[in-house]
Amino acid sequence: MSRQPALLLGGFQRKGSNAELLLSTFWKNFQSYAPDHAVFDLHGGGDRLSTCVPFFLHLDEGTGLRKSAVLVVSMQPVFGRETSLRFSSLHKVRDMHDRMTQAQSHNNMGNTYLSRFLLTAMPKKMYMGSNVGTYWGMLDLIAKECKALMTDGISIHGVKYYPICIGVKGDQPALIKCGNFKRSFMNMAKNKGCCWECLAGFDEFPFEDTTPTPAWLSTIGLVDPWPAASPSPLLQVPGYSDNLTLFWRRDPFHAFKQTIGGHFAASLIILFAVDFGLWKVPGLSSSVDEVLARAFYDFSFWVQFEWRGSVRNHIKAFTRQILHFPDHSKFPFARFKGSDQMILLRWLRHLILNGVVFESDITRASANLINSPPADGQKEFFWNALHGCEGGIQFFHSLHREGLWLKEVSNVMASNCRLFCTSYRRLAMLCHLKGLARFHMEPSLHTFCHFAVDLSVSSPIKLSPASSTTEADEDFVGKVARLCRHVSAMQTTKRCIERYLIRLYFEFEKAWVTSISYLNYSEKNKS
Repeated sequence: MSRQPALLLGGFQRKGSNAELLLSTFWKNFQSYAPDHAVFDLHGGGDRLSTCVPFFLHLDEGTGLRKSAVLVVSMQPVFGRETSLRFSSLHKVRDMHDRMTQAQSHNNMGNTYLSRFLLTAMPKKMYMGSNVGTYWGMLDLIAKECKALMTDGISIHGVKYYPICIGVKGDQPALIKCGNFKRSFMNMAKNKGCCWECLAGFDEFPFEDTTPTPAWLSTIGLVDPWPAASPSPLLQVPGYSDNLTLFWRRDPFHAFKQTIGGHFAASLIILFAVDFGLWKVPGLSSSVDEVLARAFYDFSFWVQFEWRGSVRNHIKAFTRQILHFPDHSKFPFARFKGSDQMILLRWLRHLILNGVVFESDITRASANLINSPPADGQKEFFWNALHGCEGGIQFFHSLHREGLWLKEVSNVMASNCRLFCTSYRRLAMLCHLKGLARFHMEPSLHTFCHFAVDLSVSSPIKLSPASSTTEADEDFVGKVARLCRHVSAMQTTKRCIERYLIRLYFEFEKAWVTSISYLNYSEKNKS
């Protein structure tokens, strides 16, 4: 805040009305989204909200020395650094509040050294087994510090700022552990519950229900997911009084791209290639390996000649191992890179609308598989597969394109989320009726369905789920874990933090030069 305030304030400098407008606008919108948050009781009077700086915590494990886990804990500002640039480009918007609302972007772009800041890195031996108390002690310390920052603030050149932690991010295993949740996907036994936010998974509330008004909808926030005798230390951080679990932020990246989306894509590939035989050729082998190789040729043809996007493909083959398909009795699934997952959905959509291609073909057949299915009874499969692809693609297109706040587009995103969930459930039922083990009903489908519920709430403005995605955090965790692999195993935490601070010094110097150059460029343009 003293030397590099632009890193915390969306690219704005600390001095000036734009920084105050940034913060006051955020909290005005946030009050519509979460009026029960403790910040409004503590700092709601006067102009103190214009000095409250929101941030998230993030926890995740990376790969440390000898492939053992290393826990990386960091904080990150809510605003992306491009907020200031977007604000300048919206000069035609007269209302300053609307202008700043449209300008505020989520923090998922650029150099992660300048958007995420390390709190600690701990090798697994420090916090597991007999040392598990170290893990809870670390969380307790961080919670106390967050609370002190929120209530007491910090003084920078005579101005008191109040950093406000509005949630903790991470993949589900990390959130479940730090929240000490007893309801999670790890407890899929009968009548135990699989969701920390609601009672889905109990007998009366099936998690497979993805209808617009599921039975579990009325149970959101009804029962705490942690034992009353041992709540998480993070509950010390003042947060959401009506629903304490909102402090743990659901992640769309892991919920879809790393789990249910992989089940969807892998099941469709196996369904089309093996069950429907779209790439079977008379006179040639019809083994699973052969038809998967022909399916991959189709995918490669599309990437090379038909795909117009700029995203690079990293998939090298479709195999039994990649698709986790040892035999017909097993449900296939895959875990591709996030960008590859979306490329696969686009290829599958193109395949359904335009037909298949073989090595002997020069162009695709342009045969719509819905209008002309290869066999009777397949039309409904193709129809639901197309809707599932469309729902997933459009949801994430809006997620990444829109800013920090959503208005009318939130209803569109909710519809696309429900479209995917409904299509997945129908495909699972159709395959079940045919005796096929495809489209496994995963708790992550329920998790993804929660985004449709959030985006359908009757509020004039909503905080985008992009604020809680962890795609950029994965990059930061990888960088810190790499540092941990190159330091002494006896002093991993200390040496890693020292190397991190040295690297951060040079990153700050580079960012300072860049910001000065940008300010000089802006002044020349004004004159």
